[in-house]
Amino acid sequence: MKPFWKKHLKFGALCAGILFGSAAADGEHSGLPSLSYGSETPGKDSADIHDEDHDVLEIAPGTAHGHRPVTASNSQTIRDRDLSLRPLTDPADILKVTPGLFVGQHAGGGKANQYFIRGFDIDHGTDLALWLDGMPINNVSHGHGQGYADFHFIIPELVNQVEVNKGPTDIAYGDFATAGSVSMSTRGRLNENQVYLSGGMWGTQRALAMLTLKVPARPLLAMEVYHSDGPYKNPEDMDRFNLFLKVPVIQARSSALHLTLMGYGAGWNGSGQIPRRAIDNGWIDRYGSGDPSEGGSSQRHSVSLNYAATPNDRDEITATAYVINYRLSLFSNFTFFAADSVRGDQISQRDDRVVTGFQATYSHAHELAAIPAAARFGMSARNDLIHANLDYAEQRAVTGRIVDADVREGSLGAWFMESVTPFPWLYAEAGVRADHFGFSTVDNLQDTGAASVTGVRDATIFSPKVNVVITPFKKTDIYLNYGEGFHSNDARGVTARTDPARPLTKARGYEVGTRTNLWDRWDLAASLWQLDMDGEFVWVGDGGFTEENGATRRRGLDFETRLQILPWLWADFDMTLCTAEFTRNAGNGTAVALAPRRTMAGGLSARHRAGWYGSLRAHGLDTRPADEANAFQAEGFTVVDLAAGYRRQQWEVVVNVGNLLDTEWYTAQFENESRVRRPDGALEPVPVTDMHVVPGPPVNVKGGVRFYF
Repeated sequence: MKPFWKKHLKFGALCAGILFGSAAADGEHSGLPSLSYGSETPGKDSADIHDEDHDVLEIAPGTAHGHRPVTASNSQTIRDRDLSLRPLTDPADILKVTPGLFVGQHAGGGKANQYFIRGFDIDHGTDLALWLDGMPINNVSHGHGQGYADFHFIIPELVNQVEVNKGPTDIAYGDFATAGSVSMSTRGRLNENQVYLSGGMWGTQRALAMLTLKVPARPLLAMEVYHSDGPYKNPEDMDRFNLFLKVPVIQARSSALHLTLMGYGAGWNGSGQIPRRAIDNGWIDRYGSGDPSEGGSSQRHSVSLNYAATPNDRDEITATAYVINYRLSLFSNFTFFAADSVRGDQISQRDDRVVTGFQATYSHAHELAAIPAAARFGMSARNDLIHANLDYAEQRAVTGRIVDADVREGSLGAWFMESVTPFPWLYAEAGVRADHFGFSTVDNLQDTGAASVTGVRDATIFSPKVNVVITPFKKTDIYLNYGEGFHSNDARGVTARTDPARPLTKARGYEVGTRTNLWDRWDLAASLWQLDMDGEFVWVGDGGFTEENGATRRRGLDFETRLQILPWLWADFDMTLCTAEFTRNAGNGTAVALAPRRTMAGGLSARHRAGWYGSLRAHGLDTRPADEANAFQAEGFTVVDLAAGYRRQQWEVVVNVGNLLDTEWYTAQFENESRVRRPDGALEPVPVTDMHVVPGPPVNVKGGVRFYF
């Protein structure tokens, strides 16, 4: 079947591989350059478990977009071949392939990561929409923070495609897609079964099995067990378990239906965020802990159905339905003895929820007055039933209750986009997205009174998008983009009786950029962008209230490049430079706390047909203000990692060296007030405002062996 876009547009082949594995997956297009790592496909001796048989329709990640060109210079699809050039041993490694996205960790290996992108310290996901196989990862009205997105339920080797969209320009994404969105898909089958055993410093152990079962329909089964104590004096004792089963219910050239079951459980200890003065004065070891009883446990179980069909060469249909059961129990202590000098300031946060939802898209290629065009429709629904607690605790024993609420939050979304190609060198699309949210909260502690959050509220928001692509030269494109997006705010703040938060916070994004490809081996992309947020409403899960930080403006420059040096050697580099400020204080230099001003990542990647491969990579953040007054600074850093491997026939050996240069760095830094206990047992006289840090791991080595069969 010859796709419509391939017939009419030279843009089309780039994205045809998203659903069909077409020639675009090999960078075979004439209009838009693919930021891939070259055209070589590893030989059998060095190939891993990539899907190569494209005869069966695969399910697209998240909301399918149909056949269309890349419509923004900061949008791209990172496919299986590109992922194979990076060491993927931790769930967070999946996101590290996204240019300009930095991922950190600040409270034990089972807590959601901390995300930085486009001048945002997003914390755990408030302004970054994350999806896997059409299921949302962000949690609304979460007990720890709005948009909380925990990645640890994903087995990284299962991901075969990552779709990246920066800014609010893509109409298929709604809630949280302000700074951007990342949508991932998992593979539907294996070319080879594998068993992987690895280990390393600090008691790190990992076992992984990925198998195609020899039963009818040949489902894919994957199982992972992981343990690590981390570099901390208080052993992290991180245990993680993952199960994955994908069953092809329907599998044909024109349609596919997959049933996917996922199960995840984890428990860990956290060493927490330590005041810098405690480290500098020798009160607490750099890898020590102010409260060794911090930590938590988490579970996530889901079932989903993914359907995709192309009934003819003009129409595409996709649909996803899912049910997710999720639980988190988290114990933290950020201020130690600032509030309670006897029992300490530990808090307990619990979040129990059931999430149900679906989304569907329909794409139809047609003509408008003999001009090639396409219409895309989409709709979605989501319902969260949530019980959330915030309690005082001591040594993980609850001593008092702060928040106890039942939340029901539902949303409906619908969108329409029409695209036209009046000339071979011009592509334009415009559309609008509408989202309606309903918030219902029952305050189990104080159902009435001014302090109660019991209430019902709803809100609707419209998000127009316009994207234009101009191709003045072959393999060179200029992009003009405008889009509005939003993130929802925590239901407990929205329904509060006193000073309620706005339900939905709008973002407006503007962007002009370009992509080009030189000599079929060098890809370049750059963009100038601006993102305006109407407000920075944040649910402070550690305090049980909503905080309004005012409207902001972020401006920046994104740059990225990929170069194929040799048939087996690639180089890449990306950098984001930006400013972030509160617009109501424009001109006085007031900065948005912890907003990164510069992020960078780059390195060399090799994969030789002889069987050996490796990568040498660096990533870093610059020094940035830790508070609006710029009285405290979060220190910048650059960390270098090394990975290498060799495969011969059925065996593969892997070695990873993290923080190769043994750099002293902090994976998380916050300005905070605290009161700590000194080694002699005495408390500080009064609470002190200071930088609180989580040290990044020192140089560390892990190795493993894979067996393919």
